[in-house]
Amino acid sequence: MTQEASEHGKSSPIAEESSPPAPDKLKDYPIPPMPGQVARKPLLEKVDRKFGENFFAWLSRLAGPLHGKCLRLILPLFLLIIALLLASFFFLRPQEAGDTLTWRPLFIPQLQKSSYQLLSGEEALLDRLNRAFQLESPEAGLVFDAYADQAYLGHAQPDQPGSALVFQANPQAPLSLEDGLLHLKILLAQKDKKAFTQAQDQICTAFPDQLGPEAGPESWPEQLSYLRLLFLACQVWPEDAFFIEIDRVSKDLLPLFDQDLALAQHENFEEVIPSLVSSNDQETASPDRRLEVVSLQKLDLWVLRALASRDSAWQAIADKWLSIAQEARLDSGFYAYAWEPETQSYVPSAGGGFQADSLASLIQIRSLWEVGAGRPDDLVIFNQLLMASGQLYAAYNPINLTPSVETPSLPALLVYKEISLLSGQSLSLSLANQSLKLLTRGDSLPAGQGFLFRPGQADRYYFQDNYQNILLLAWEQSLKSTP
Repeated sequence: MTQEASEHGKSSPIAEESSPPAPDKLKDYPIPPMPGQVARKPLLEKVDRKFGENFFAWLSRLAGPLHGKCLRLILPLFLLIIALLLASFFFLRPQEAGDTLTWRPLFIPQLQKSSYQLLSGEEALLDRLNRAFQLESPEAGLVFDAYADQAYLGHAQPDQPGSALVFQANPQAPLSLEDGLLHLKILLAQKDKKAFTQAQDQICTAFPDQLGPEAGPESWPEQLSYLRLLFLACQVWPEDAFFIEIDRVSKDLLPLFDQDLALAQHENFEEVIPSLVSSNDQETASPDRRLEVVSLQKLDLWVLRALASRDSAWQAIADKWLSIAQEARLDSGFYAYAWEPETQSYVPSAGGGFQADSLASLIQIRSLWEVGAGRPDDLVIFNQLLMASGQLYAAYNPINLTPSVETPSLPALLVYKEISLLSGQSLSLSLANQSLKLLTRGDSLPAGQGFLFRPGQADRYYFQDNYQNILLLAWEQSLKSTP
């Protein structure tokens, strides 16, 4: 063997270093960083042992210095604490609106600046209304003492006739429950949850005989109105507090609605033979009859449906009253005033006299439209009456459709406009706006611009009229802005 061959046969140190490692050694080599990266230790080391083994190994190391008897006391206590924490997480945590809104939702107008700002002037209509009815009182704890049901136009300084005219709340007309519920609706449209819940508490405190646990059976219409606001609030803030209150009132009302007579009220009626030709003809009446009837305008079909979505015991009740309401329309186009449970029949008009109540019929039409059961021709008769006289009167003779009273009804006109928005009937909406324009304060007095007044009462302004109107204005504005 030559020297070169002998040198070839030797293994050089360089050759040994450059030779690849054995496959079973690869796993011991760290992965080098890519160019531009800095080698770092992984956040988690790969281990073969499971969590339980690591946990008990940690306990063993901890217990090393401790006595065995002490460990037997600490370990059960430690496990008990863990069990209590898990139980509190799964069972004691508050429910996060676990109630699905399964009822038919209603549209809630948004009272944003763009929806209630007047075209002329710098101050918003809602702000001026609040000041006129003193809703901006700094005494937040005195809501029902701070504002009134009516406002009137008077001099800023009554003893000085030359002083400026301003709108002032009438202290002799305190706020009613109906007004308070409308106030809640205004706060809901503004998405002011804090003010809404505060006003809700104050309403319940101010009217315990109608809304509280001690409310009598005659208060069921007010309780349905209260439930409506709670269900509407759940559409915006689906929180447990509202659902708990709904279930409380629902539980109180269910026994009443299980018996129709429990809902009935005593009323005196005249048996009237109507005149067939003219309302000026004399009508023949018999002595009064005392009946127990359920006023159909007080039955809120939407609330009954919403209650049925939460408690199946309400389903048959909601279906029954929906059927009664659908069949209550008379040949005149108006709706019957009441239902008599004893005879299972309708009472066409209220009290004495043969007349159809505009507001009562329109409220029933609205209730049907809210549950998707309205008829397209429900407003035909009211369209004709508005086109004939420019106003809706409080009552009509259902035979010849002439007004049976001399006073137009602004509340009926506002409900008529609401149904126009609900049903999407542009002709009715146009007729409503034309009639409302005649009852709206103009530019002659900027402080009252946009306020609604009732016919014959231009110096007096009602809470219900003006705040219902502002919600309808916001609703109409939202339809105009929708592409």
